[in-house]
Order: sequence, then C-alpha cells, then structure tokens
Amino acid sequence: AALACARQMAAAGQAGSIVTLLCDDGERYRHSYFDAAWLRSNGLACEPEQAAMEACMLNGHWPAGLAGSLRLSGELAP
Repeated sequence: AALACARQMAAAGQAGSIVTLLCDDGERYRHSYFDAAWLRSNGLACEPEQAAMEACMLNGHWPAGLAGSLRLSGELAP
C-alpha cells in the first residue's frame, strides 16, 4: 500500500512523506506467511511479485506487470 501511494504521488508530481506502522516482526507467522512451502500449498505463492518488488526497490522503476496490480486501499471495492 505504501508503494502504491508513492507511485500515485510520483505520477501526480507530488512530494511528501509516507508513514507506516508495523505492529510486530512477524515471528508468529513463521510457520505460515514466512514459509514458502505453506504459501504454495495454500495457493499464495508470489515469487514473481516478490522479484518485481525487489527489482523496484533496487532500481526505482516499476516493472510493467507490477505497476498495474497495486491499488490504494481507497480504490479497492468493498
């Protein structure tokens, strides 16, 4: 969501800060969210998206397939 917000701000030529709050380090999700085998077995494998996000963070450019898939929470349907 923060990256989608940054993308929208950049497209509008806006400068500013984006603040996020992270409530924990994810330790309690080690057996699920942070387990690649668990993600795959639950249909949640996202290696292509992860690689695209890492590339975006390294070079500052949005991969074409990723740019269109991120939306701000206000843009999501209820």
